[in-house]
Amino acid sequence: MSGCMYFMPGTMQAQAAETATKDIADEVLIDPPVVQQDTTVYINVEEMPSFPGGDAALFRFITDNVKYPSICLNNHIQGNVVCRFIVETDGSITDVEVVRSSGDEQLDKEAVRLMRFMPKWSPAKISGKPVRAVYYVPVHYKIKEPDTNIITR
Repeated sequence: MSGCMYFMPGTMQAQAAETATKDIADEVLIDPPVVQQDTTVYINVEEMPSFPGGDAALFRFITDNVKYPSICLNNHIQGNVVCRFIVETDGSITDVEVVRSSGDEQLDKEAVRLMRFMPKWSPAKISGKPVRAVYYVPVHYKIKEPDTNIITR
């Protein structure tokens, strides 16, 4: 025999080696595979994110849910706010920010509140797979003037 050691099944040496292997295997912890999420935020996508019911429903949602700040109403402050946010792969809205201010902090804050209050969207898609995407929504604040052409008797 050369310098190699052979274990014959059923021998004490084979059993000792098998027990040692099991002890080592029991101590080795294998981490589950880490699934990395794509954190890329896309601007150009094959399928844009969409509000449930489409753009008309989005603007109806804004009209129905906007709370015109009373201080702005009383002072006849009007303006336009453009918000940017991310539509996540599950349709939730995150990272809402004002990218064009109305010039009035109260109107800007209300626009951000509205964006955060929105229901989940259908996410953007690339090759049929949901991806994170940036989206812009304008909010227009205009005070309706009373109709002065109405004749009352």
